[in-house]
Amino acid sequence: MNTLALELQTASGARPLSFGLRRLVNVGYAGRDQAAVRAHVEELREQGVAPPPTTPLCIFVAASILTTGDEIEVLPGRTSGEAEVALFVDGERMYVGVGSDHTDRDLESVSMEKSKQICPNVVSRQVWRYEDVAERWDRLVLRSFVTRGESGGERPYQCAPLSALLPVQALLDCVLSRLPEAGREGLVIFSGTVPLLGAPADDADRFRCELCDEEAGRWLECSYRIRKLCGMR
Repeated sequence: MNTLALELQTASGARPLSFGLRRLVNVGYAGRDQAAVRAHVEELREQGVAPPPTTPLCIFVAASILTTGDEIEVLPGRTSGEAEVALFVDGERMYVGVGSDHTDRDLESVSMEKSKQICPNVVSRQVWRYEDVAERWDRLVLRSFVTRGESGGERPYQCAPLSALLPVQALLDCVLSRLPEAGREGLVIFSGTVPLLGAPADDADRFRCELCDEEAGRWLECSYRIRKLCGMR
């Protein structure tokens, strides 16, 4: 079991939260407008990328690749982060974090499932209770930023409200339908990502994402450095 040392943030303060991770699932093609998703799948097909068997797509990945660290190591080549909501499900309790489903873009053109296994998933240490934000869920904003070079400036990379993604219940139904009855114990679901604001940043040195609750004046943040493994071509 991968045990994550988290911090639960509430209106009355913060307290430590230990989460025993048993299963990690990355949801792909999770846009709320599934007609637009299918059109995008056809565009990818024309570019030589194999279409998924279903949309949305649930990809089960090794629980050991999830980290709250501030640095990851990746293979040389094209990799990039993706801002996503992370749902921490433990029985009837559910917490919300923000994270990045870091992906190997070269391998993705061969197998999306394998591309999700080769890089770590990174998630914020701080989380919220889902019930504290459920009523304004669609108005929460998911953002990301990238930095190139040690002295390079940070630039916006993604920005969209959560209304752009499938609702929480739809994500849960998609994943739990593929799990045994005890699937709600120690489960983390990455929600799928939102569109880019410009060109892909598959050579960035740092990735940062945040989930903003603007009405409450608070946010969650996940930030990490990307280090390519040395001695490899």
